[in-house]
Amino acid sequence: VCGIDLGGDEGASNDSTGCEAEQRLIETAIEAYFAENSVDAESYADLVPDYIQEDPSERFELVIGGDGIPVPVGINECDGYGG
Repeated sequence: VCGIDLGGDEGASNDSTGCEAEQRLIETAIEAYFAENSVDAESYADLVPDYIQEDPSERFELVIGGDGIPVPVGINECDGYGG
């Protein structure tokens, strides 16, 4: 099995620990993608399933910053995390 398991619905709790952990996992996947490909991921499609097992877009939007680096920004139950 490839990629980091975000834990399904149980790992996507709206408590600070669940959202912070998921944010860190996404950031790690972004870094791993860059390390392996020498380019930044442009969407979750670049990361799923090799770097993370599921698309976290219900809780985190992937935003490309002005510097071109992708950043997970919390939405819905993880609003206020990342960015």
